[in-house]
Amino acid sequence: KSKDIEDGEYEAWMIGQRILEIKNHGIDGKAVSYSDFAVLMRQTTRFMTFKKVFDKLNIPTTIVLSNGFMQATEIRQMVMMLRCL
Repeated sequence: KSKDIEDGEYEAWMIGQRILEIKNHGIDGKAVSYSDFAVLMRQTTRFMTFKKVFDKLNIPTTIVLSNGFMQATEIRQMVMMLRCL
């Protein structure tokens, strides 16, 4: 854990580290760009924590706030599929 990361930022830091790992090594020999990633959140209360940590890790961010996003059919199906894993 980085000394510059506070306890409340640890989850964002771990996700950021994983993004950097995948970005730097690719997937199955294929290059990956930052635009291939998305971090979905149920609540908007923590998005600034992720923004702050991703800025420290030099990961570019685009934040889209939307009500009801997690209720969209496609997102609910993806969440159900991920629960099966």
